[in-house]
Amino acid sequence: MLADSAPEVMIVMRIEPDISGVDIVLRGNFNPAILTPAWFAMHGLLPGADETATLDLATPSLVAFSTEWVSLHSTTDQFQVHTQLMPYVRLSDLVLRIFRERLHHTPLSALSINRHIHFRVASPETRQRVGRMLAPLAPWTGIADTLRLTGADSGMLSLTMRQSELTDRPSGGHIDTRVEPSVRVGDGRQGVYVHVNDHYGAVNTADGAEYLLDLLETKFEESLQRADSIVNHVMSLST
Repeated sequence: MLADSAPEVMIVMRIEPDISGVDIVLRGNFNPAILTPAWFAMHGLLPGADETATLDLATPSLVAFSTEWVSLHSTTDQFQVHTQLMPYVRLSDLVLRIFRERLHHTPLSALSINRHIHFRVASPETRQRVGRMLAPLAPWTGIADTLRLTGADSGMLSLTMRQSELTDRPSGGHIDTRVEPSVRVGDGRQGVYVHVNDHYGAVNTADGAEYLLDLLETKFEESLQRADSIVNHVMSLST
């Protein structure tokens, strides 16, 4: 696992992100009641988690806790882990160990590798210019003044672009890129948020888990590099 993994090859960002992280999301049939910090510590998946983790919620249908490097949230139909600390490969290693070593009978139906970044631009005007480039006012000619789209704080609130019909995922899937003003950095006026959702569907319920876990193992680094290339392109619009 991590000890034998190759070093992460990350793309150098044009702008240093203020917030940067990765999520892995699985759809399937889960038992949140067992996914406690004590269970992870007992099986050596997160050593010491029973003593150091912060447990936010634990019910038969929902569990949420965080450790120093990873947070986990699971319902009966969705399992999600998140980290903001590199090396990100630890996240995929953890998921692979959970569902190959301990929960290998768990039905899985879909996988998403999500990259999210908040970065700061030079000014509110720069952020607005990025929005104008992605969502130009030209198609709104004749009604822009009525809608007051030309104001300093007017313009694009959210844009999602989808890439589908991907040859590497015959079972279905897509790559969604969402760009929005960030409310977490730049005093809410100078930040940009980019979220890349790399989604894979399973072939069928019989071999879905094995298929999706193999994809996670072989496609994780490629997915992050592709996402960072997309983020870099959005960053280039502000320079």
